Amino acid sequence: MGPDELALQLAAYEALAGNPGALPRLRNVEGRLPSVAAVDRIRHDLFAGIVEARYGSKAAAERHLRSALATQQKQMSRQPDIGVEIYVRLMELLRASGREQEAAEAARQGLRVAALAYGSCFAGHPFAIEMQKSLQ
Repeated sequence: MGPDELALQLAAYEALAGNPGALPRLRNVEGRLPSVAAVDRIRHDLFAGIVEARYGSKAAAERHLRSALATQQKQMSRQPDIGVEIYVRLMELLRASGREQEAAEAARQGLRVAALAYGSCFAGHPFAIEMQKSLQ
């Protein structure tokens, strides 16, 4: 993993920890990220979506998260676990934007993916628990 990829990952972790400095870090590296393998594109879009959701544009965050989902579904469908966190982050974004029905649909889809990914253990997974709570 190169320095720009590490900086993007750090920006996502900073955003989740409540540090508004994550957005300038994202903006600094986003244009320099190379075109890479599907798993790396998914990770880039996920991390960028997390940062944008917290400190940037909600529309940009949604574009990144939906792009990550599309890439996962088209190119990495045999690894459904990659999509679980994306669904959680999309659900959170939609809920924070007041789009409750869309958030519930993202949660339902995420739970289906979690069941495929984690089998009988999925109910205890923190992401599955978060999605289940949003449907109650």
